[in-house]
Amino acid sequence: MIEYKLYTKQDCAPCATLKARLHLLGLENLYTECDTHESVHRNAVIDMGFRTVPQLVCVDMSYTDDLPYVLSTSSGNAATDRELEAFFKGFYEGWGMV
Repeated sequence: MIEYKLYTKQDCAPCATLKARLHLLGLENLYTECDTHESVHRNAVIDMGFRTVPQLVCVDMSYTDDLPYVLSTSSGNAATDRELEAFFKGFYEGWGMV
């Protein structure tokens, strides 16, 4: 199953900006926000090889070991609106409907 996750932290200006941009693009209901203040989410970010937030991640959770397989990522807040919309392309093609 394909899942979109936005890893953020409290008091993070780039995180707040990215969340606002996703809202303005009408994409706020397509991802789950994961606050890295919680150790389970912080560890997930580190396990995927990231050290900063925000991290927008598309993962496939259908593997037998139940560990996420990263399909795509967008780090930070530098992506254009078009790139953000394209990031969720799989959702529109039915990935998120599985």
